[in-house]
Amino acid sequence: MANAKYTQVTTLLAQGRLNWTANDIRAALVKNGTFNAAHQTLSQVGTALQSVPVPGRTVGENGALLGQPVFFGDVAEDQSFQVVIVQNLNNGDPNVLAWYDTDDQGNPIRLQNPGTLVIRPTVDVDHVEPLAEVIPTNVRIWMQV
Repeated sequence: MANAKYTQVTTLLAQGRLNWTANDIRAALVKNGTFNAAHQTLSQVGTALQSVPVPGRTVGENGALLGQPVFFGDVAEDQSFQVVIVQNLNNGDPNVLAWYDTDDQGNPIRLQNPGTLVIRPTVDVDHVEPLAEVIPTNVRIWMQV
């Protein structure tokens, strides 16, 4: 599966149950997850190995939901991962919003060496300045609603 949003995102926004800039929006690092656009909660996708807040969230042009980079530390090498953007409801099973399993080159999300995985939300994936050389990978993500 390629990067995609979950069907419920549009409904949650329309019903006022999702506020991208005010809610607790997190990026969850998942291994061996499965995508189905009809999934509604993280437990339907897989188990989060790590979950970190998405800072600096804004709504961009054409309804793009954007955030600043997030960092997952101590990520194993040579394993494929998925990143799921979620709305934390403090009930132990957050709403799923977007699924990412490929980087900006269309390759599986993985590190060549153990270390820190950086997820970098952006609108224009073709015109983004690279991160510093010390960062092991640069996966650019964004979600269009």
